[in-house]
Amino acid sequence: MTAEELVALFDLRPAGADRFVGSSPRNAWKRVYGGQVLAQALIAASRTVSTRDPHSLHAYFLLGGDPREPILFEVERLAQLHHAPGRRASAGRGDLRVDGFVPRPGAGIRARHADALRASA
Repeated sequence: MTAEELVALFDLRPAGADRFVGSSPRNAWKRVYGGQVLAQALIAASRTVSTRDPHSLHAYFLLGGDPREPILFEVERLAQLHHAPGRRASAGRGDLRVDGFVPRPGAGIRARHADALRASA
């Protein structure tokens, strides 16, 4: 796989509101590679949040996907938590579910400890 093919693999096509379509590389594999579809799900979820990076990610692989078929990613906007907007990305026909959270700037334990250290200095 060339670098251009790898970049293209993670360039999901929009398919409506909070929906994206991905593909798999053309090879002899009988199932979609889990790391690939996980990365694509994270990209799909990230495209629904502006200017922030993911904080945590939880994935559940339920069924093996067919690499010959396009992969539809549907992103669900979960309830806004006090520190992070949540997103759930489902892939294929329920083959994968990914839950992720994106912290607001300055949120989280690392930021709180940094503030406490600066205050005590």
